[in-house]
Amino acid sequence: GAAVTVLEQGPRFAGEATWSSAGMIGAQSKALEDDAYFAATLDSRDRWPALAADLAAASGQTFGYHPEGCIHLAFGASYERRLESKYLWQKRRAGALTRYDGEAMRERWPMLSPRVSCVFFADGDQWVDNERLGPALEEACRRAGVQLCAEEAVLGLEQTKATWAVRTSKRSL
Repeated sequence: GAAVTVLEQGPRFAGEATWSSAGMIGAQSKALEDDAYFAATLDSRDRWPALAADLAAASGQTFGYHPEGCIHLAFGASYERRLESKYLWQKRRAGALTRYDGEAMRERWPMLSPRVSCVFFADGDQWVDNERLGPALEEACRRAGVQLCAEEAVLGLEQTKATWAVRTSKRSL
């Protein structure tokens, strides 16, 4: 029942980090070691199917969510060894991960460059059209009664007893 206000310093909601992410929901592509960061990204990634369904229903929009997995390419033997090493520990922790090379790789992905020597397919990784995600989030917020304020940067926060006051480039909340 509380009022919610979203402040965006730029002219477009979800236009900065959301746009620069390239839409990757790739816990396995980003991880370098089995640590707390990897655990958090796996948990976040695994929540995306429910989030995508909820957001599509709340916004009435499709936004290019693709849960079909992601491919990670190797270009030569040394790169293959690095990916193999990285993905061996991930397979134990993160689930389905398959190596494709030769004819099996070309059959599944015929558009790949001849320079690609093998592919690691991370079945759990996903991607979303990040340029369409922002407008879907914005519409879902509008429908939920969220007040959206563009071009209003947060300048400071002040705690007063049990509440917080937000000072922006246009007002205090």
